[in-house]
Amino acid sequence: MNGSVVTAFCIVSVLLAWIDLTISRRALAKTTEVGNYLAFSGIAAALVTLSYLLSVLSTDYFRASLSSSIYFMSIDWLLIFLVHFVMLITRRHADGLSTQIRKILHVYAIFDSAMFFVNVYREIAVSYIPQESPIAHYAYEMKPLYIAHLLFTYVIVGIICYLLTDKIFHTPIKYRNQFFYLLAAILMVVAINAIFLYPFGNSILSRLDVSVCGYSVGLYLMYWAAFVYREDEMLESLSMTIFESIDQGIVLFDYDGELIMHNAMSERLLPHVSFLQSMRIEEFLDQCELPPVNDAKKDIYSVQGLMGTEGNAPLHIDYRRLRDKDGTVTGNLFVFSDVANDVDMLTGFQHWENFRKFSAESPWTFDHPTSVAIFDIIGLGEINQTFGRAVGDQRIRNLVKIMREKHARGHLLRTRIRGPPCRHLPPARGG
Repeated sequence: MNGSVVTAFCIVSVLLAWIDLTISRRALAKTTEVGNYLAFSGIAAALVTLSYLLSVLSTDYFRASLSSSIYFMSIDWLLIFLVHFVMLITRRHADGLSTQIRKILHVYAIFDSAMFFVNVYREIAVSYIPQESPIAHYAYEMKPLYIAHLLFTYVIVGIICYLLTDKIFHTPIKYRNQFFYLLAAILMVVAINAIFLYPFGNSILSRLDVSVCGYSVGLYLMYWAAFVYREDEMLESLSMTIFESIDQGIVLFDYDGELIMHNAMSERLLPHVSFLQSMRIEEFLDQCELPPVNDAKKDIYSVQGLMGTEGNAPLHIDYRRLRDKDGTVTGNLFVFSDVANDVDMLTGFQHWENFRKFSAESPWTFDHPTSVAIFDIIGLGEINQTFGRAVGDQRIRNLVKIMREKHARGHLLRTRIRGPPCRHLPPARGG
């Protein structure tokens, strides 16, 4: 039984050291200062694990003492690198007080390392007492300098916990989880370490410092919180916030035409559309009276027209067929923009200058030949001067009414999007 435990512990220790070095390699690949210090922490964690393994396997006093000293020194520098890492990620690295604290910690870490180096030849910090055991052949007898070493490590842990806790309380909610996970990783290492300091029973497991497992697991959680969570899950959360906050209506269908998502603005701009979880793109196009996307000759096109419950809300619609790098269709995206500010309040038609800009920026929107109808009211200036501007404005409204009636009968190009011929032409512009 004891032999199996020793073998399992050796395998787990080597595996944890390999994980630490793998995390270090990936952190270095980030080519950032944060990544560098986390990589240094990973190398130190690997040294902690391997040196402790050698110390508990060694039957020779000198090798056990030397490997134990390397183990204690590696813990010091692991925590020093973590302080740098946490100060960088909490943006406290350039703080004057933080700089002084780092200098003090560095000085004591150098002293602590020198002390444990001397301890190999003269027991000034910890003595090693032989004991009968299939593993961990020497027990620690703590001296004041070793207790100072323990206090030093817990001071560093306290500083790290303070920095992360302070950051949590001074960070917007959507950003807090990253620092909460880092804090949880540190506290987990402390909790596992406490199991070794206060062992229960006399089993072989009680003679092993299981906190070495905590260093590796904690390091992985730190890497995940610093990079994976920030780059993936937090980005996804913020993307959804942006998606819901943007002042454009966004509707996304998958490659097969099934509704994936839509934001609140799309419901406000398209009150006549009944968004359902199982909504198909064909149903959406029919409710919006948009042309079938399969009939589109291009992956991108723009249209402008009147929509809404009453058909009087001027909207600009951008359609994009999404493809991956291999050209395979992955989705269908619709973006609806409220162009009410571009609309003449008197006629409800959009301004000529805006149309000119739109046609210049989106020439692919129009098929050729394209027709333009121009209307004028003869003597409008004289009407304004003789009868007043209100009468002239009413004449313009009357003309608009006639145009819309003709449009409803199909005599004019439609301003409401209905069928393929209209998708290439913006609504009529007032004049």
